[in-house]
Amino acid sequence: YKYANVSGNSGNLVNLLLTRKGERLMQPNFGSLIPEFLFEPNSKRNRDKLKISVEDDINFWLPYIVINNLRVLSEANPAFPNSNAEHNVIIQIEFQVTELGANRTVTIFLDGPSINFEVV
Repeated sequence: YKYANVSGNSGNLVNLLLTRKGERLMQPNFGSLIPEFLFEPNSKRNRDKLKISVEDDINFWLPYIVINNLRVLSEANPAFPNSNAEHNVIIQIEFQVTELGANRTVTIFLDGPSINFEVV
């Protein structure tokens, strides 16, 4: 994963989402199911499970982040000409830090065995 140009609270969120549960010493529940999802069938049921898990993980570990919108979609990525909706998942999280923070968006694109993300 690349962490370039990601810092502060956005960096904390990306770190949480890209960490496998059980990976962090002394905090086995820290992280998300996103890395494990790479090898699961891209079904609506699994995407719904992933969405609930991501929301629960953010609410527990980063309670100062207010989620305005969380979408888990199966779509082709226009940035990758060979992408195929059957194999790709886009996780888009629109959030702000506390009620007064500026709106930010983290987009995570799962493409086969790789994870790409963008913070806007």
